Amino acid sequence: ATIAMIGITSASMRRYATQVHRIIIANVTDEAIVFARRRSLVTPLVFAASIPIAIVDADVAKYFWILAFVIPRFMARSRGKRSSRETD
Repeated sequence: ATIAMIGITSASMRRYATQVHRIIIANVTDEAIVFARRRSLVTPLVFAASIPIAIVDADVAKYFWILAFVIPRFMARSRGKRSSRETD
């Protein structure tokens, strides 16, 4: 639960910093901001989802944490495919 709360706090700070380009440079695209916001929520959501799994089986919950590494890779790949389709 601690890791989930730390991650959510970090994602909230990122949202505040990037909202209306408050604390970031102006040439960062809105698409990049949205992608970074979504990616920053992956880890806390995976850890939060693993809590009820851990009640049933702690070992399965540990393996579930692997998704915190896998999901961002898929997000990056799908983002790359989307941007290449937009330029075609």
